Amino acid sequence: MDDALYTGGMVFDGTNKSIEGHAVLVQGQRIDKVAPVGEFDGFSGQRVETTGGTLMPGLFDCHVHLCYDGAADPFTAMSKIDDAHLVIRALRHAQAALRGGVTTTRDCGGKDYLEFAVRDACNGGEFLGPTIRGARADDLHARRPRQPYGSSSRWGRRCRQGSS
Repeated sequence: MDDALYTGGMVFDGTNKSIEGHAVLVQGQRIDKVAPVGEFDGFSGQRVETTGGTLMPGLFDCHVHLCYDGAADPFTAMSKIDDAHLVIRALRHAQAALRGGVTTTRDCGGKDYLEFAVRDACNGGEFLGPTIRGARADDLHARRPRQPYGSSSRWGRRCRQGSS
């Protein structure tokens, strides 16, 4: 991505205030500078007009389930759809999050780790989507959906081994 200067709109910096008369310079994929518009006189790169809009930092949703569809019983709902369509659903949900301003998500589990295919495709640039961080139940103390009670996770075993 080339350098771009965003001008004309409000700038929200995350501190409960909006700043007028400022521009945002993006170099590559990073915000390089936020300053009064006059400081960018002579900028020769791409200009993006944002009048009527608000620029703000990307949001982070730290608890999503990209494979779920909002059903009261997501496990039963997921069992009624084949894996290929479940991956497509997860990708649609990831892209909807990005359109809503969420630039990073943490997926807290889906079905058979299918959500990791979407994570890898979005994070690798194959599909447009937010940065997706995945949480694996066997890396944590939690159980996978429908994992029987009483089954030990690697995390639990590691803790017990470390305490002896």
